[in-house]
Amino acid sequence: MAENLRVLGNILQNDDACAIAVATSGQEALDSVAAETPDLILLDVMMPGLDGYEVLDRLKAAPGTSDVPVIFLTAKVEPEDIVKGLARGAVDYVTKPFNSAELLARVHTHLELRRSRQAVARISRERKELLHMLCHDLANPLGAIAGFLEIADTPEYLFKVKKHISQAAGAGLGIIALIRKMQALEEGKILMQAVSLPDAVRESAAILENLFARKEIKLELQLEPGAMVRAEATSLVNSVLNNLLTNAVKFSPRGGRIRVALQAGAGRAQLAVRDEGIGMPPALLRDLFDLRKTTSRPGTEGESGTGFGMPLVRRFMRSYGGDIVVTSSETGPGRGTEAVLTFQIAPGGAPGA
Repeated sequence: MAENLRVLGNILQNDDACAIAVATSGQEALDSVAAETPDLILLDVMMPGLDGYEVLDRLKAAPGTSDVPVIFLTAKVEPEDIVKGLARGAVDYVTKPFNSAELLARVHTHLELRRSRQAVARISRERKELLHMLCHDLANPLGAIAGFLEIADTPEYLFKVKKHISQAAGAGLGIIALIRKMQALEEGKILMQAVSLPDAVRESAAILENLFARKEIKLELQLEPGAMVRAEATSLVNSVLNNLLTNAVKFSPRGGRIRVALQAGAGRAQLAVRDEGIGMPPALLRDLFDLRKTTSRPGTEGESGTGFGMPLVRRFMRSYGGDIVVTSSETGPGRGTEAVLTFQIAPGGAPGA
């Protein structure tokens, strides 16, 4: 057995894709897996104490390891022995003496299959969450429309509530649009390109000009010129920047100030959006990017939202290869919220390049 482990270790240690942990008995294997769940288990049928079949039974019975793929290592080539392992939940087998190319091919195949299954499970889980939230959040605008129509018993009253019905319909359509954008992300339909970050900020500011004007908000732009970042232009403007600036306006007092500052260098660019608004409590900040939690709340003048905006922003940022960090305070001289976006500089896209 020691010789088998040595040969197996040598094969796997020479493969950059594998980091290995070794156990010399069935119980040691179970203890090792309980301490840190692996992505794949190579399990010898013949071991001291618990044999491979018993270990496999216990692995498949435990919730934390039931879905970890197991490849049997066996000197037995009788069909009934192979069937016995596969019937207990093994995904494959390799016979001794080991063929390096065959072993690595099987390991890589099952690691890739596991990653694919995990990705499918994640997407399925997220879609269920999105469907749940869609049904929940659509209930409000649809309920409002139904309520207005129910009491609109005259053309005059219907004309009076037309604006409210239009707003409710717009909110519902906005929720559906956000869901579609999230699905596009999940399906890999976002095409990355080199985007001028200063131009994207100015475009977003122009789109939201009336929003700033209605609340008398002053927008200060400090944009280092020439920064080209890896992103997708339409989603960057409409889903990332518009969301951040709209939130900043929403939670700012009338006549407030919002600052947008861009710095670039060392292969990355950082864009900070800071307001001097009401800030967020720690609990809300903690759940800000969690689709399962309701983080929507009224703005300083009663503005509404879906609660989907910030989770969507982070998903887009991470799809670009970047990220977002948000800090906030409800009191003191630093009151307000700051969102810092980190982007990768596109090839040849550094300022002055």
